[in-house]
Amino acid sequence: SPAHVGAQQPGMTGQAKEDILARFGELGARSVNGRLRFAPRLLRRSELLDAPHAFGYLALDGTPETWDLPAGSMAFTLCQVPVCYRLGDAPAIELERRDGSVERVAGADLAIEASAAIFGRRGTYRRITVTVRSDDLLPDGRDAAS
Repeated sequence: SPAHVGAQQPGMTGQAKEDILARFGELGARSVNGRLRFAPRLLRRSELLDAPHAFGYLALDGTPETWDLPAGSMAFTLCQVPVCYRLGDAPAIELERRDGSVERVAGADLAIEASAAIFGRRGTYRRITVTVRSDDLLPDGRDAAS
């Protein structure tokens, strides 16, 4: 349903809801005891971009924005906050605040306060960059079949 009105019928089909929930499972973004965790164990390496790409999304205030993503990354939105997965040596999270400052977190879990700000759509964070290890991703489809 549009943001400016209540729920309208017909709604999403059960299959569409199932597909969305399954995709978030693949992306590995979930809440554990109120803390946002990024663990994309079901994401395939082949889903990362081969070339740079401009990722378009709607900001919390409804304005269209873009984020220039590098090759070897991918993005999605979570509670209207864009999240970029990129490859690196160790799991880490960078939270870019609205004022441009950056919080760095070692590991794959956010603090409860940061998680609540994202879940509550407070507008605290402009975007999130999550570093994931290539070894934590699934092999490409043709590699998994062999």
